[in-house]
Amino acid sequence: MEQSAIEVAESVRRGERKAVEVLDEALAAIAAGNEELGAFVHVDEGLARAAAEAVDAAVAAGHDPGPFAGVPIGVKDLEDCAGMPTSYGSLPFVGRGPVAEDSIHVARLRAAGAVPVGKTAAPEFGTLNFTKTKAFGVARNPWDPSRTPGGSSGGSAAAVAAGLV
Repeated sequence: MEQSAIEVAESVRRGERKAVEVLDEALAAIAAGNEELGAFVHVDEGLARAAAEAVDAAVAAGHDPGPFAGVPIGVKDLEDCAGMPTSYGSLPFVGRGPVAEDSIHVARLRAAGAVPVGKTAAPEFGTLNFTKTKAFGVARNPWDPSRTPGGSSGGSAAAVAAGLV
C-alpha cells in the first residue's frame, strides 16, 4: 500500500476508489510477499471481499461506512475475527474452525469500515519478544529478512512495513 490508511479511507468514502479495488491490491501484495515474510498465517479472500463489497454498497447508497472505510487490515492471531480461526500461534489450536464472534477490537474496526483480510503471525500466546512459532515458523522483518519484526505483533508489523496492508 502506497497510501496511508487515512488516505485510502478518504478516497473510498469520497467514491474515488472502490474498497474492492483496494482489497485486490492488498491481496496481490500478500500473494507476492507473504511467503518470504510469514506475516500472515491465514488469509480469507471471501470474507474480505464480502466486507469490501459492503463498504462499497454503503458508499453507493450515500452512507458513510466509517473513518477506516475500505482499509484492509490484518488481525493479530491472538484476537478473534468472526469467520476466521484463532490459533494463538500454538500447535494445539491450529486447524480449529472459525470463531463465531469478533473480539471487541475487531468489532470496533469493522464498525469503522475496516476490512479484515486475515490473521497475522504472533508468538505463541504473545509471550515472546520475537515472532517464531512451531505452528507457523518465523515472521521476517521486510527491511532485513535475517531478523524478526519483534514480538507480540510481529506479523502485523511485517505486513504494514512491507505494504501488504
